[in-house]
Amino acid sequence: MGRPHPRYGSPATAVLALSVTGFVVLAVAVTVSPQSLPAVYAALATLIVYLWVFPYVLICAAHVVLMVRERTVRPFALAASVLGALAMAWVYLNGFVNPPAPPVDSMSYAALALIGVTVPALALARHRNAKPPTPGRAPRKPAAERVAGAVAGAARS
Repeated sequence: MGRPHPRYGSPATAVLALSVTGFVVLAVAVTVSPQSLPAVYAALATLIVYLWVFPYVLICAAHVVLMVRERTVRPFALAASVLGALAMAWVYLNGFVNPPAPPVDSMSYAALALIGVTVPALALARHRNAKPPTPGRAPRKPAAERVAGAVAGAARS
């Protein structure tokens, strides 16, 4: 699923899998729920927003860590990352402070439960798929160095 399309370079299989999964989840939710289609859609759309908060906060934190590691801390970039993380965290916390009408109000708890199950499952899968280093082979460069090398190579072309 992680391989890009051979001709277009897009993640076609992943996009298709997400599209089908999204449709199935919506169809099952509408079929099972006594609520109307707009109410179910509003709840699922809110859940998706809450589920995106965690990755955005991680992205902001990773930006700060990367700047510190590479010793390229700039005040504006640091402030933007911290402000971005705080703003995204507020999006989530606002669901508890000012809860919306039911059934949307339960989506903040559903997101917390899904994140609490998914993150450890992904960590366990990554741990199980980790390959021991091959003797006599140089260790792989960190992802940031590989990306920087690819960007530099593309800029030269």
